[in-house]
Amino acid sequence: MDLPPDPVRSEGSPDNLDYSNSDDSDFQIPLPVPDDNGNKRRMEESDSQEDDQDTTVCSICQKEWTNNGYHSIVQMKCGHCFGKFCINEYKRDKSKNSTFNCPLCGQLTKKRELRKIWPSKLIPENQAYLDELTLELKELDQRLAQLATQNADIQKEMAERKVILNSFDSLQVVVPSQATSQEMVDSQTPQKFTLKSTVSSRGEFYHAVDLNPLEDMAVVSTLQRATGRYGFRKINMYDPSVTEFIPTNHQNAIRDIKHSPNGMLLSTGDDKTLKLTSITKNLVVQSYTLEAPSRTCALDDENPNLLYCGLTTGALMVYDVRNTRSYLSKLVDPERNGSLLSVIPHGNSILCTDQYASYTWELDESQQYITQPLHFQNQVQDKDTKENIYSVSMTKNTFVTSKRIGRRMEHYVNNITNENGQRVFSEAWSCAVFQVIPSFCRNAHFTRDDDVFLCYAEEDKVTIQTKDGQAQAFATDAPVVDIRHTSNSVNEFLATLSNEALCIYTCNVKNTQ
Repeated sequence: MDLPPDPVRSEGSPDNLDYSNSDDSDFQIPLPVPDDNGNKRRMEESDSQEDDQDTTVCSICQKEWTNNGYHSIVQMKCGHCFGKFCINEYKRDKSKNSTFNCPLCGQLTKKRELRKIWPSKLIPENQAYLDELTLELKELDQRLAQLATQNADIQKEMAERKVILNSFDSLQVVVPSQATSQEMVDSQTPQKFTLKSTVSSRGEFYHAVDLNPLEDMAVVSTLQRATGRYGFRKINMYDPSVTEFIPTNHQNAIRDIKHSPNGMLLSTGDDKTLKLTSITKNLVVQSYTLEAPSRTCALDDENPNLLYCGLTTGALMVYDVRNTRSYLSKLVDPERNGSLLSVIPHGNSILCTDQYASYTWELDESQQYITQPLHFQNQVQDKDTKENIYSVSMTKNTFVTSKRIGRRMEHYVNNITNENGQRVFSEAWSCAVFQVIPSFCRNAHFTRDDDVFLCYAEEDKVTIQTKDGQAQAFATDAPVVDIRHTSNSVNEFLATLSNEALCIYTCNVKNTQ
């Protein structure tokens, strides 16, 4: 017969177990549980599913516990709970020492480690639930390891971004004073270029420049030495402080860049790739693998889908952006194996120039490409003199060739005319300059009214030449590697690029007309 629970804890318990209330015990101080009120009782009755999981009986005698009295709840250090009287009897039967084993898990327990508790709820041990928790813990550990790896990657990327931000801080835009501008050129003299700004950034190395008048933008192929990344730096020609670096997946120097009217940028270089990049989205949209490095590329002036790339082996590669896997044509002349310096689409022909000669690829009646040498009228050529083509440039009606002959540079300006359906190149004028020949510099030319202006560099000096003689000359801070010219309805822009800085010159053509 079960005895009713004692309303008050009895000091004279029928057992002789010691229950420690010391602050030094491994267990926390017991918290009194208030009696159930009506609201709590109704809430517990409504939560039947959770109550089914509660433990209300002693594991030894299978009788219900009480909060007080001889069958009150006693907890062992291992966490298992039993009736006070039951665990006392179990201890007397199993051990005569001060230690005994837990009836459920067998863990050794000392009598002073027993603690009377007043719990509001007890839940039985469920091995399946424990296994589920263990599995969840392992999954959380794996997730934690993944997050640690992601955090390391983010920290690395943040360090790289910090280097880029530091490079932005080091970007220098130098605007010349009025006195400096007047020293270079008289401001009252018409049709003269004046230095607008000089742009440089610490830790950046430049190779080529291209000007886009539709976007008022200069684009420079750039190497960021700190990160080893190759890409483009976009610079606003009216406000050079507005600039942005575009990283690309080029793995080596970018030797040539060309822009298209639809916001695309074509680039090639020493990493044996040809890439098409969206200049507005800062994203590489197409990439082709080449057989050899390249120094020149071009977009077709009539068909926006055609791309051209000249290799150092002399081969001309033709691509169609709609074919993402391979080239459209590979044009090779067995007699020509020099590195291509220039590729210029012109109507139905492709003008190519290597270090020895200029020639064209044209489609015959069977739609097969054939090569033809480029003949120049009125141009005297000494067969005994060794000459190397240094640079070429072309506009709609003019073609300029710069040749290195010994210690002098000869520049030939040719007019392009059409006679009986044939393209004719006839020399208009030429000039010879004795100078120290740099390793590489691309010259440029432009037309204003009926005059042709030739722009070429002599180390750190840029000269603008016309048929009548020198039109303008100015010094730069470093040897020039590239020169480009463009214009809009208001201004002409001339850009000179060294390995360390970009100089932008302007001329107001509206006031000169």
